Amino acid sequence: TNFCGVVTATDSVQVMPEPTSVFGPAFDIGCSPWPLEFANNSLGLPDSYFWDFGDGTTGTLGDSLFVHTFTTGVNDTTYTIMLAVENECGQDTSYHTITVLPNQVNAFYNTSVTNGCEPLVVDFTQFSTGATFFSWDFGDGNTSTVYSPTHTFTNAGTYNVSLFINDGCSYDTTTVTITVNPSPFVDFTSTPDSVCVNEPFQFNNLSVGLASSTWDFGDGGSSILNSPNYAYTATGTYQVTLTGVGLTNGCQATITHPVVVSVQPEAAFLAVPISGCMPLEVNFTNQSVNFTFSSWDFADGNTSVAVSPTHTFTQAGTYSVKLLVENANGCQDSVSQVITVYPVPVADFAITNTDACYAPVLVNTTNNSVGAIGYEWDFD
Repeated sequence: TNFCGVVTATDSVQVMPEPTSVFGPAFDIGCSPWPLEFANNSLGLPDSYFWDFGDGTTGTLGDSLFVHTFTTGVNDTTYTIMLAVENECGQDTSYHTITVLPNQVNAFYNTSVTNGCEPLVVDFTQFSTGATFFSWDFGDGNTSTVYSPTHTFTNAGTYNVSLFINDGCSYDTTTVTITVNPSPFVDFTSTPDSVCVNEPFQFNNLSVGLASSTWDFGDGGSSILNSPNYAYTATGTYQVTLTGVGLTNGCQATITHPVVVSVQPEAAFLAVPISGCMPLEVNFTNQSVNFTFSSWDFADGNTSVAVSPTHTFTQAGTYSVKLLVENANGCQDSVSQVITVYPVPVADFAITNTDACYAPVLVNTTNNSVGAIGYEWDFD
């Protein structure tokens, strides 16, 4: 510009941006072989592109959309994809991770047993490959998602146990047959309902189809008889167990029922005195426990039902006094005590010269006493 006028000239300059690497896959997880589509949205006018797909392959594609195929083996594989972009102003790098699932799974497992008696406990050990999901169907209405479960078959029968596996790309199934044999029917009754100590129970075996029977009477006693008798030596409630082995398949079954041995009375008494001269009066103190009724036999033809009687023995002799006690359950016990009654001595003697004319008079005595051990004479 000057005082004569203004002239304008125009030109342009280009300022290049630094590049920014921006890309993304259509999905993050897929099944092998996986043709994965990528979108390249890099900014800043890159002049060059370098791709590392993480599977050993690279590329220089600058397309906004393209496809690359990923393939894996029997295991899940994670790939990290890298895109580096560059121009004369600089460079930039970005990363993205994808997971490629194998497209082949193999269902396989073994079992601890394939047949046995009910209830049958079976351990299932899985050796499947390539799966991410597991499901078991035991064939008896029960299922599980445990990798290697343990299952109990409670009823006899034939069960087809199936394992289903899946990795999101493919699935596989395998089946094993489990045979559960029935246990024999085992049961018993006992008579009477209760007994006293040392009185036997009669056990009646109601089982069907047994090859053998084994009894456990709950006090350490046992028997292999079919229907035994057994007596207990102490009061209490005992759990009696019968174990039977089936005749056809050797399976066992067990049943337990309680039996009651009634409370046992214990007879005891104190006699004061236990010896003396006739007539001898003896006081009997009943020291028995767990009794309701008592009965005394004094062994001289006399009895009593008093709890603690007093009895007089009128004749000399040795008497075994017996106390019998009984409780409301009908259980009895008895005890005896010897009472000794000594006879009263009989004094008797004879003399000569009961009549004389002149003193001194010599008198001879003959002692005819019976039962005496000491003597005292009075010559008046």
